[in-house]
Order: sequence, then C-alpha cells, then structure tokens
Amino acid sequence: MRNAYASLLMAALVATSCTPGFVIEGSINDMSDGMLYLEALDSVEYRMKIVDSTRISNGKFKFAFSNDEFANELVLINAPSDNVVVSIFLSNGDVTVDGDLENITELKIKGSKWNDQFQSFYRSVPEKSTLSSLENEIKSMYGVKDEDRRSELVRQYRNVIYEQNNFIKRYISENANNPVGACLLLKNLDIFSFDEADTLSAHMYREMSDNKYVRVVVNTINNKRAENEARKHIEVGKKAPDFNLPDADGNMVSLQSFRGKYVLLNFWDLNSEACRENNSTLTEAYKKFSKCEFVIVSVSLNEKIEPWLRIVTEEKLSGIQLIDTANVVGNAYLVYDKTLPNNVLIDSDGYIVSKDIHGPGIFEEIIEHLKTDDKQ
Repeated sequence: MRNAYASLLMAALVATSCTPGFVIEGSINDMSDGMLYLEALDSVEYRMKIVDSTRISNGKFKFAFSNDEFANELVLINAPSDNVVVSIFLSNGDVTVDGDLENITELKIKGSKWNDQFQSFYRSVPEKSTLSSLENEIKSMYGVKDEDRRSELVRQYRNVIYEQNNFIKRYISENANNPVGACLLLKNLDIFSFDEADTLSAHMYREMSDNKYVRVVVNTINNKRAENEARKHIEVGKKAPDFNLPDADGNMVSLQSFRGKYVLLNFWDLNSEACRENNSTLTEAYKKFSKCEFVIVSVSLNEKIEPWLRIVTEEKLSGIQLIDTANVVGNAYLVYDKTLPNNVLIDSDGYIVSKDIHGPGIFEEIIEHLKTDDKQ
C-alpha cells in the first residue's frame, strides 16, 4: 500500500514539474499605480494585440501564464499611465524585470536568453546616434535655401541607412535558426528582395516550422508570390480577367458582354471621399462619350448591398453599377483600400490599355484610345 502511495506522490510531483507556464514579474520604481497591458503578435491580423493585463501597485507587477503560448516570442508591456512601453523577448521560463521609471531603457531583465540576444542586437546596430542627428539636421533645413548642404545631409543619411540595412541582413542570415532572427526578418522584410526573403523564410521553416514569426513570414511571402503571379494577368496589353457580378436589379453582368466597346472599369468604395469625387468625374465622362462605343462599369467593393443601392439611387450614378461584396474581382485586379478609386481602361477587344488613371487623365486616355481605334 505504501508503494502505491509513493507511486501516486511521485506521479503528482512529475506532473507538477512538467506543467507548462511561466511568469513575468517585476519592480519598476516610481511607476504609477494602474493597469499594465501585455501585447503580442496576432498571427492572423499581423499586428500587436493586447493578450493580457494586470495591475501595477507600488511599482510591482506580475503576469502569470498557465501555458507556454508566448514562449520564444517578443512581447510588449504597455504602461499607458506613464506613456511607457517595455519590450521583452521571452524564452520558455520565468522572467524578472527590475529598475526605475527614470532609467526605463536600462531595465535589468533576467531569465530569457532570447531577450539578451535581442537587446545585444539593437545595441550593435551601427551609427544609431549618427542617424538620429542627421534626421534632426535634415528637418531643420526645411525652408532654408541651402540645397548643397541639404543634398549632402541626405547623401550621408542614405549611406548610414545602407550600412545599417547591410548589418541587419547579415545578422538575420546568421541567426536564421532562432526566434530572434525570425522576428527580425518579419520586422525588416522590406529591406530584402523577394528572392532573398523567400530563401531565408524557406530555411527558417525547415529549422522551426512551429514558430509564429516564421509562419507569418512564410504566409507573407506566399501571398506576395501569388500577387506577383496575379499581376502578370492585369498588366497593360493583357486580356482583362472576365467576371460576373450582380447589378442593382440582381441581374448577373459579365465583363465579356461589353466586347466591341471600350470599357472604363472603376473600382470604388462608398465610404471613400476620393471615390465619390471620382464618380463625379465619371459622370462627366459618361455624358461626354455616351454616343461613342464606350461604357463605364463601376464595381463597388462594399460588403453590404443596401447602402450601395441607396447611394446608386440617390446620386443617380452613371454607367453600369455592380457590386463585389466578397471582393473576388477586386482581388483578381489587385485592388486594395489604399488604391481606391482604381480605374482601368479596356479596349473593344477586351485588352487592358491603361491603368491607374484619375481626374483629367481619364478624359485624355479615353480620347487618345478612341481616336486610335477609329483610325484602325
């Protein structure tokens, strides 16, 4: 019986010792009492989001986790009362934070080898003070008529950026087998060419496929690859991708049904002021070219039909009005919120002849291509 109890006790001890989880505990003198918020990367939305909160009282705080969800990951402790954010790169064990508010950048953070490496990286980035000094001097030059001096400062600034980028790229390549390197690759993807990032991400995936940063980087690279492939099909000179979308009466309308006419394909969003202004320009174009073999096809990218129908009716929008609630056609034409309004001119044979045209340029492009078509 005693052996049975001993076995049960041993099993309990083993289970306790193997239970995942860790704490972030600290003392920061002079920090205001209030709430602290822990932020981590959301791998779906690709941004930092609040994942936990705790109170800080008399400078002391504690975050406790029952699992290792945030192990090997960069987290931010946000203290809004003092307008302070503390970065900690976690490993898979308890972390302690000690220091004071006045010297917040000199906090002693212990218990994470990845944080030691992360902080060492940032201390090693060359010419940080030089870059800051150049930025301030360039800003002070606005309004000053000394182009030679300004050009020289910009040249120096670009050289420092070039040197820093090379350092960062080397560091990430040398640390492609650990979470710090993966995190830095995600934060600095824009300094790599597509092929460089693709090669690095493939190596990292082989080394640590379960790492959150690696998964996000790989998804980003794959999305970019798909975008590059899609872009080949919407270049000037390519056949415009066909589609079928509902009009205001619920009838399905295809792009191909306008073959034999020039089509100004307009992507827009009713919540965009720029799009509404563009619609006014299109109304003018519609009146001006209504007697030509020309049609305007406007595709709303709004998710809800009712507000779109109301605007179409109230503002008496010209041309063919369609809606793409799922953004299927918008994705095919690589249309994003920041690119709206987006106008594409398609010739009578269905080929793209002009893209990204706005304002008076719309009239000029239409006139130019209609003239060319008439001569043929």
